[in-house]
Amino acid sequence: MRGFDETPVLADLKPEPVSTPAVAMTPALQAVYDAVDKLSLGSSYNNVPLGRLRQYLAREERSVLADLVALHHLGWISLQQRSGTNGPWWAAQPYPQPRRVFTHEDPDFALRVEEAIMGARSGRKAPYYDRVRERFAWMTKQGDDHLFRHFQDLAQTGFIRLLPEGGGIRVELAERRRKADAPDSSALPELSDDDFLVLNALEALEADQINFGVFEHWISPQRLADRLEQPRSAVGLSVGRLVAHGYAMLAEDQRLRSRIGELARELRYVKQRFRPDDANARPYLVRSLKMELRDRSKPNRDVKLTGVLEGMRHRFASKPEVLRALDGAAAMLAGQWGADPEIAGFQQRAFEEILSAWHGDGNPQIVISADTGSGKTEAACLPMITAAAADRFAGIAGTRAVIAYPRVRLAANQAQRLTKYLAALRQIDGMPLLTIGLQVAAVPRRFDRLHADDVARGWRSAAPGKLDFPFFGCPECEAPLLLEIAGGEQGADRLDCLGCGWRFGGWVGSKAGLMEAPPAFFLPTTDSLHQWMHNPDYGRIFGDEAGFAAPRALLADEIHLFSHIHGAQVGHAFRRLLHRAKVNSDGAAPLAIGMSATLGDPATAWGRLIGRDAVTAIRPLPGESDPNPRGREYFFFIQPEIESRGSDIAGASTTIQAVMCLAHGMRRRTGSAGGYRTLVFLDSIDKLRRMHSAFVDAEEEQNLFALRTERYPDDPVTGTPRRECCGQPHGCDRFEDGECWYFAATDRFQVTTQGSIQPGSPLHVANQPISSATEGKVDALIKSSDILFATSSLEVGFDDPDMTMVFQHYAPQNLASFIQRKGRGGRGIDDRPMTGVTLSLYARRGSPHPRVAGCPCLGAPASVRHDQLARTLRADRRCGRRQARGHNARAGRDRAGQCHAALSSERSLLAAARLWARAVAQRTGFRVGRPLGLSGGCRGAARRTADRRARTHRQAAPPRVRPPARGQPRKTRLLRRRRLADTLDLRSHGRRAGHSPLGGPAGSAAPDLA
Repeated sequence: MRGFDETPVLADLKPEPVSTPAVAMTPALQAVYDAVDKLSLGSSYNNVPLGRLRQYLAREERSVLADLVALHHLGWISLQQRSGTNGPWWAAQPYPQPRRVFTHEDPDFALRVEEAIMGARSGRKAPYYDRVRERFAWMTKQGDDHLFRHFQDLAQTGFIRLLPEGGGIRVELAERRRKADAPDSSALPELSDDDFLVLNALEALEADQINFGVFEHWISPQRLADRLEQPRSAVGLSVGRLVAHGYAMLAEDQRLRSRIGELARELRYVKQRFRPDDANARPYLVRSLKMELRDRSKPNRDVKLTGVLEGMRHRFASKPEVLRALDGAAAMLAGQWGADPEIAGFQQRAFEEILSAWHGDGNPQIVISADTGSGKTEAACLPMITAAAADRFAGIAGTRAVIAYPRVRLAANQAQRLTKYLAALRQIDGMPLLTIGLQVAAVPRRFDRLHADDVARGWRSAAPGKLDFPFFGCPECEAPLLLEIAGGEQGADRLDCLGCGWRFGGWVGSKAGLMEAPPAFFLPTTDSLHQWMHNPDYGRIFGDEAGFAAPRALLADEIHLFSHIHGAQVGHAFRRLLHRAKVNSDGAAPLAIGMSATLGDPATAWGRLIGRDAVTAIRPLPGESDPNPRGREYFFFIQPEIESRGSDIAGASTTIQAVMCLAHGMRRRTGSAGGYRTLVFLDSIDKLRRMHSAFVDAEEEQNLFALRTERYPDDPVTGTPRRECCGQPHGCDRFEDGECWYFAATDRFQVTTQGSIQPGSPLHVANQPISSATEGKVDALIKSSDILFATSSLEVGFDDPDMTMVFQHYAPQNLASFIQRKGRGGRGIDDRPMTGVTLSLYARRGSPHPRVAGCPCLGAPASVRHDQLARTLRADRRCGRRQARGHNARAGRDRAGQCHAALSSERSLLAAARLWARAVAQRTGFRVGRPLGLSGGCRGAARRTADRRARTHRQAAPPRVRPPARGQPRKTRLLRRRRLADTLDLRSHGRRAGHSPLGGPAGSAAPDLA
């Protein structure tokens, strides 16, 4: 457009013409292509050999080969040279549409080689050169390879590696994780509490829009200032600081969006992708998304520890050994926490109550209940350490406290914390040595006769008389530890740090050592405690022999896990231990201390577990905490798709892509700025192993995340590859489609276990999933990984300051498990952890929506599909009718009648919803989602036809179990049934050549994992 004086008024936005080579598809080549297309239809491999094509065309082999080479260069076929018994031969595979073929003359040849390598991968190993070169014009008219020498040149530059193997050559990228120079974060402006108040208000506005179904919402700083009723200039400065720290993004025209809001949008639009150019054809994976925000409170640590200890000195003024122990504890804690440390109010009450009860002046039944990460361990263990030191001054030998844990990893993690305090106490002049010992399956019986199982668990010889210590790293620097056999004090073993020089000479590391010299603090699992109490060889630990006092206290952590039959067994074991200790102590009742973060009435639960009535409950009071604007918890509840773009979708596919999206896009920092590690929970060990294998293939082998952070489609105008985000989200087509993960591609301050890396580099996934059967240096495995897969073995008590995201594949079994698992992330008070859950459409607990009214016996979630719900109601109705014929006839009739009424009500409500959705669609032309409480879907009930519902019903039906063969072992039958039942959620995927890492042919519409 030009003005009256012929000057341009608006810029010409037309793309500049690009010179493209003329299409060289001649009639002769078209005839050859038609012949290839026709003959390949009769081949199971979709190709045709050169010899057969020559016979069909009645031409010379040399001329036919030259035409095939020309068609390969034009992208219409793939010409491959293969080896046979009679020598090499050629095969041609046609394409319905021409593809782009690269040449060695391309200025971006190295990037094209990288793209070809990633596209040719089909497993853990690097692809062969024969597969990589298919994307290039690699042959001459005579069939000679002229591309390999250019690959050799790239190998000399260090960009790729050529690895001879199996008669071929594999091509691997030299550096998969490209390190980047860490930017200087000290130059960033400091954030204040007011800045986080602005961020919280922004996220609250976005959460309302997201839960309403609006994901493309932008907010202006002016509107945010009006919402907060603050000056616009002050809010504008806060927004600038938040953007600099990576908490928000600011687009053109002052369009503002928080990082968590952008992650929710990316998560909602995530697809199952495998190639750079398949975004428009691949299916969506998320059906609906719900986001919740939870503000965090900060406990008031305003109680001076010196004041608490001074009060205890007045109480125990007549006991000099207690006064000496209190002085040593004060000096130890001052060295650990700083001069004149402060503690919380509930920690003060726990210290006074436990120390008084230890010396016979208080209630011996105590339970401590506080939030995860609030300091329950210190509240219970520090007074016991002080009391145990006083007993040592008084000449009392033997085990002073038995600390029982329900999980092996929890016991090892807490042993690291206690060892740190005991080592610091020993450094104080005049303080006694308090030994500690751990009892789990990985503890060897004797160090002088290690078995193969002990070596496999991590007990390897490092030097004469020294072994690698597999349970945990250094409490100060997390470096590996060495155990020197009998190198400590009083015949105990010694732990030495290879990094900072930390050491502790009071570790009792073998079963023989625990039996001969019982430690002051004995840390078994509940199963080991039950077994050892039945073995008279370990009677010294429980005070059976003269000269060894009985344990003075029992501490049980995570008591909410002791339920059902297992809980009854653990409770009886605790009662036997308490009675045994009382008998061996001449009638003095030992302390029974329980801890939990999830029980509503912990005093009643702990009293019933140990068989005692009067229990003193210690918990934070309402006025002992203040709101903390810096801390906040994010929750994503993800409902997976069932079918999208003609492909069936599995929940496992949604989990894999969702974890990649959140793990790369979340704010990855370390230290006081947050964490960077991700923990993924699964309830089934079989699913855990398969999910871990599939995710490693997707993350580290195929780098599927890089399709949204670096490996973008070629520029449609110039045809050049695009390897960077444009940085302009508003108006970018890739960004609007959710195919550009903005923060993952642009945040320069992202941190991993290996430091700063460039966008497009994979995160490090632990080389094995973690469960109760995992052996070896598990702690080192965790510290060296960015993403972990685990069962409930890491559910309780595992503390990692760098853990910031927890993801759950399908909802946990109960609310307590969910609370414990989400508590693994965000251990710092100012952290902002994330929790994601992939919900199951076929499980009762797999929905955040309200439950079906009128059926209290089921309580099935309202988001379950009608066919699945009807089948469940029918099954429960049959159960009620069988119960009606039994001993409880009235309850059975009521149960069957309620289910029958709910079944009829669900049918009528669903029919009404369909009529309503169809009427609205016909009147307005818009598709309407199903009402909340019926099916919970957002794809629209109007387009769910009868055929689609019938197909979904057939897929959702449980597989028919084949009857076991005669004489088949029972274990084999149960394993087969379990595997058949699991196929509904997660099917095994093949790794044949030409198949995607997540199952199905690459680029096809086949289902992913289920």
